[in-house]
Amino acid sequence: MMGIASAVKPGYEDDQRKRRTREAMMNIRSTTCAETKHALRPKARRVLEAALELFLEKGYDQVSTEMIAQTAGVSKATVYAYFPSKEELFSEVVLGRCAELATRIGIPDEIPTDFERSLIDIGCSLLDVFADEIGVRLYRLLVGEVHRFPQLALSFEAAGPSDLEGRMRAYFQLAAKSGAVDLAEVDVEIGRAHV
Repeated sequence: MMGIASAVKPGYEDDQRKRRTREAMMNIRSTTCAETKHALRPKARRVLEAALELFLEKGYDQVSTEMIAQTAGVSKATVYAYFPSKEELFSEVVLGRCAELATRIGIPDEIPTDFERSLIDIGCSLLDVFADEIGVRLYRLLVGEVHRFPQLALSFEAAGPSDLEGRMRAYFQLAAKSGAVDLAEVDVEIGRAHV
């Protein structure tokens, strides 16, 4: 069944969507949602929670701002007051969840006496994050929308996997300075793991 969208000039919707996405990416706040969530007003928090629930349940395309407002128990105007576009709201949801998951991975600032135990604890926290159902579903959703949100995917990579890798490298360098580990052996083991 063809809708009114089929009457739109070919390429127009894609051009408009790309323009809105670029604008949304430029408007993403410099701080992550998780850092600001506690400072957010209750209505904004409800909007984020409703958006997360609906995006996971229905996918990005099937969710309207009106549905988000209704689920959050606020008006559409309230949604737009906090998030100027659905694209920006989606970005806030993804990056906020990424930041929230990253805080679960506790990497000590100092090398503890039992370095091996600290690695086991870090590994357990990583497993918890990788097994987080909402995190996995949101990641899959982002992968499905990467064509529409390439900058968001890059931001997710920087705030998640790349950040974690940097934190782990710094931890191992600190451990090497304290004599808890020989980095030459670690690099060999990491190289074997990637082969």
